[in-house]
Amino acid sequence: MTPRVAIHAKATLGESPWWDGMAGAVWWVDLPVGTIQRHDTRTGRTEMWDVNEPVTALLFDEDRQPLVACAGGIRRLTPGGGRQAVVVIEAGEAGRRPNDAACDSRGRLWISTLDTSYASGQGRLYRVSDRGAELMAGDFTIPNGIGFSPDETLMYVADSYQASIDVFDFDRVAGTISNRRRFADVERADGFPDGLCVDCEGGIWLALFGGGAVRRYSPGGEVVGQVDLPVTQVTSCAFGGEAMDVLYITTARMGDGRPLTSAELEAQPNAGDVFVVQTDVVGMVPHHFAHAHPAAGVGA
Repeated sequence: MTPRVAIHAKATLGESPWWDGMAGAVWWVDLPVGTIQRHDTRTGRTEMWDVNEPVTALLFDEDRQPLVACAGGIRRLTPGGGRQAVVVIEAGEAGRRPNDAACDSRGRLWISTLDTSYASGQGRLYRVSDRGAELMAGDFTIPNGIGFSPDETLMYVADSYQASIDVFDFDRVAGTISNRRRFADVERADGFPDGLCVDCEGGIWLALFGGGAVRRYSPGGEVVGQVDLPVTQVTSCAFGGEAMDVLYITTARMGDGRPLTSAELEAQPNAGDVFVVQTDVVGMVPHHFAHAHPAAGVGA
C-alpha cells in the first residue's frame, strides 16, 4: 500500500479526519491553530473555518452540521461564525481538555479528556447521551483514538502515553462498557499510538505519531499490515471514498511539543499534509451525534 499526498494542508497538527460521503468531501482539524478544513474531492476546492481556539476533534450531528471539541466540551459552529455550546464537559476544571471522540450507532458520543500536564492516570472517557455526560472510565494518561468493532460488541481506546490500545466489552443497547483489558502494546521505538479507525473486517488501523506509519491489527491483536509514510508525525486516519476503501491520513509539522526543525522539514517536505492510500478492505461509515441540543450534557 503506497500512500500519496491528497491535500497539501501543511497543518501544524492535523487531526480528526472525517469523510462526508454525501458531499464527497474530507474534513479535518488543525488542533493548535484552531481551524477546521473541508476538501471537496470532486472539485478540488478546500475551505477553512477559524474557531479561534484549539480544536481537538471534529464530528457531525444528525443534520450533518459540524461540531468541534474544544476546552470545556463540544460546540456547534453557527452560520454566522459563532459557536453554540451543545455539550459541557469538565468546564470548571482547570488544566483539562477533550482529546478524541467517536459516536456509536445509537448516536451517543464517546469523548476522551486529559490533564494538560499529562499527569499519569488522569485521562478519562465520557459518554454523552440524552442523559448528559457521564464518566465511564478513567486511569488513562493521553486517551486518544476511539473505535468500535463492526458488530459493536467491542470498543477500542488508544493511549499515547501508555503506548497501548485497551479494549472493552461494549453493550450497544445499554451503551455501557466492561471487562477492560489490554489489546495491544506498541514499542516506544515504533511511535506513540494516536488516532485509529476500524474496518468492516474488524481490523484496527492505528496512527503512530513519531513512527511514520499507520499499522493494521487483526481482531486478535496481531500486526497484519502497515502503511509507511514519508513523514514521521502521523496523527490519525479515517476511511472514505465512494466505496469506503481509501484511507485518509492526517499528519503534523510538530512533535514532542515543538515544531519540527528546518532540517526535519527539509527531509520531509510533506509533513502536515493529508495523505490517502488505496486499501483492499472497506471501512465503516462514521456515525453522527444524536444528542447535540443546546447545552446538553451540562454538569459533567
